[in-house]
Order: sequence, then structure tokens, then C-alpha cells
Amino acid sequence: MIEKHLVGLLKSYRPASTSKIEEIATAFQAFAEQRVADFWSAHNNEIPLEIDGVKIGLEGSSVNSSTALGFVLEEMIIQYLMPEFERATKAKFKSSYDCRYVTEYPFDLVVNLKVESKNNSGIASAKNIQRFYSPEGKTKLYLILKSRYKIDEKKSSIRLVKVESIYLEEFLQIPDMLKSDSRNWSSTYKILSGRLLLPSKRSLASVAPRELPAPEEFRVFVENLGEHLIEVKRAKTSDT
Repeated sequence: MIEKHLVGLLKSYRPASTSKIEEIATAFQAFAEQRVADFWSAHNNEIPLEIDGVKIGLEGSSVNSSTALGFVLEEMIIQYLMPEFERATKAKFKSSYDCRYVTEYPFDLVVNLKVESKNNSGIASAKNIQRFYSPEGKTKLYLILKSRYKIDEKKSSIRLVKVESIYLEEFLQIPDMLKSDSRNWSSTYKILSGRLLLPSKRSLASVAPRELPAPEEFRVFVENLGEHLIEVKRAKTSDT
């Protein structure tokens, strides 16, 4: 039912309609969250940490602090989301998202999946984000969708805490919300190599109810992302 409503909105969308973008965003967010929640429900919101009958997530296990668990769970979710979604065609370090909604209409509705036990504010490299928004012709929305879990070290299992999501478009242009780390893969520092970061929950809570920018306005902002990040770094330096 949710997907049927989403498809109807995509079919009737006209680029000049900013209000319709809000409706599409709301419908897609609800659909993506529901599908991920369905994955967890299919496992009764708990996944055993076992290999060949051996419990590998008991108290003291180094597995429990490994980031590999998140990647394993992300892969499980991606496969569960098919065929409504398709995985990113590029390797993870070259792509800014994990999967995209399959549609015949001119939209790129993508999901960056995060499965974590501790808060991870990293989104994707600024360069990959810029690459995603650079081709014109399709209306784009970028959803960051998190599954938060905790490990039951007595049972050796992963238990879902909650599913939550937010659009990149919701906050990136807001003053003081544009942040990145200093990751760099070459001897010469490149501003776009760093990962964009999610603002703190406190910062996001202070934002007014969602009002997405017009798609073309946001595309132009991301096109000039390097300049915006340099301005942020300069302002931060001058404040110190």
C-alpha cells in the first residue's frame, strides 16, 4: 500500500512542484523504513551470533566490537530489499549509497544504510556525494537510514533497538550543519576526500520541521561543495 502510493506520486510528479517533492520524500522514507523494519521482523528483531553452532558473541568476544558486524548486516538487509531496490553498482568506497529504489520514472531515490551499535556520524566522502548529484536529468533524494542494535552477550545475539532515517537534503545547507572529517587518501590534502558528517542529535532537534530545498537548488549547492567546505574550515580556524 505504501509503495503503491509512492509510485502514484512519482508518476504524477512535475519538476516545478516543490510541494510534491515533500510528498514523495515522505512516502519514500516511510516505504524504506518499513522494508528495513520488515527485515528485522522476519528475524523477530533478533539475529543469533553463531557459526556452526558456536556462539561467537558472548561476553568478552572481540567480535562484539568489530565494525565487520555492521557490514554483514548491511549486506543481509540489501539482499532482503531486492527486487524493489538494487545495490549500488560501484564498490562501497566509490559510491555514496548502498542501494537505490527501482523505478521507471526519472528519479534517483537512494539509501545509505547504517547498521550500528554505537553512533557513527560518517555519511560518505564529499567527492562521492558530489558525484551522485552531478548528473542532471533525474530528481534525486538521499536517505540515510540507520538500524541501531545492541548485542546480548548472554545469548550471543544482535537485537534491534530502532530504525530511524533522515534525508541529506534536510540539513546540509543549514548554517553550522555542514561538517566533514579530515580523511585523505593522498599525500596532498583534498577537501572533498573527507566524509560528510551527520550533525549531533541536539543540533538536528533544533531544526524546524522538514522543508526540503528545490532539487535544482540543492544540486547546485553540492556542485560547489568544495567551496562551502573550505568556508566552513576557514570559519572554524578564525574562531580558534
